[in-house]
Amino acid sequence: NAGALAAHEFAHLVLHYRDVVLDPSPGGVPEVDWLTEGFTTYAEHLAGYDTRVESQLRAFTSDPDLSLTRWMGYRADYGSSYAFMRYLGDRMGPAFIRALVDEPLDGVPGLNAVVRRFDSFQSFPTLFDDWVLANYLDIRPPVSPPYAYNDLTVSATPTVLAGTAPLLGTSSVKDYGAVYLDFPATMRE
Repeated sequence: NAGALAAHEFAHLVLHYRDVVLDPSPGGVPEVDWLTEGFTTYAEHLAGYDTRVESQLRAFTSDPDLSLTRWMGYRADYGSSYAFMRYLGDRMGPAFIRALVDEPLDGVPGLNAVVRRFDSFQSFPTLFDDWVLANYLDIRPPVSPPYAYNDLTVSATPTVLAGTAPLLGTSSVKDYGAVYLDFPATMRE
């Protein structure tokens, strides 16, 4: 879709201008990729082009075990960054997103700086934890803010475990990633 691509790339231009050109430090540094792509996919949504971001979001929710902060450029990375930005926008408001775009610090330090200005009780790790829960609980009743999105349906796919207790494995969770497990009914008792 040409409109979605135009909104995405225009957002890249705005971000570059605000983060690099207006940066008062020598040799301005661009924002980290995972936040930049979160902003630009969010811009697609704001411009009314949700088709591309919906397919990226599906890629993320079908395989949520990827690091939010380690950008690889996969479709699921875009979905993850978009979902996180939507969550921040829903939870903290549009003024928060604008402040984050304008923040001279990049990445997690910049996010923490803006969070402190808006809510002294939160930080990137606490927002990340709430976001992980929201990605699973969003479509599961009862809706329970802050563990839900306002106008977005997110449904992270759990891994269904089989077998008897104890379950042993060698899998791990990536830093700033998530794995959702659905235990067999026999283990829930």
